[in-house]
Amino acid sequence: MSIIQVDTLQKRDGSTFPVGKILNAYNVGYSTQLAITSTAYTDFLSKTLTPVSSSSTFIIQCSIHAWNQDSGQNSTWGIRCLRDSTAVYQPSVLYEISSENAVTSGHVRPAWSLSDSPSSSSQIVYKIQLSTFNNADVTFNRGSYFRSDMTIFEVGA
Repeated sequence: MSIIQVDTLQKRDGSTFPVGKILNAYNVGYSTQLAITSTAYTDFLSKTLTPVSSSSTFIIQCSIHAWNQDSGQNSTWGIRCLRDSTAVYQPSVLYEISSENAVTSGHVRPAWSLSDSPSSSSQIVYKIQLSTFNNADVTFNRGSYFRSDMTIFEVGA
């Protein structure tokens, strides 16, 4: 068996490789049914947390269960992520997520992620909001036996 021991790994230009680690992991699950038929954003998932460091980066991942009642453009919906009241992700259109097909309804569970560096060590709230396009009829966590989740990883430098 061989062992390699080093104090520092250096690139050819003399700089060092970045070293990061997971400082915290948070998960918020939601299984209550929520029907949306509006283009206005509606609160869905949220997590309040306090960063370990002002240099932390957050990786936010979502998996959202939706039941589309309509077909075509009427089965589309959008997602927005806020840090406190600031949008850290907002699509340019309300129909970002779609299950347009020939059937009149169906389940979809898209996964979505982003990274955010708030440059703060004060308490923050990450919030996921949902909206529909053209007043579509979309039910999230249909029947309350489906679940949607938001997982947040705090990564340190």
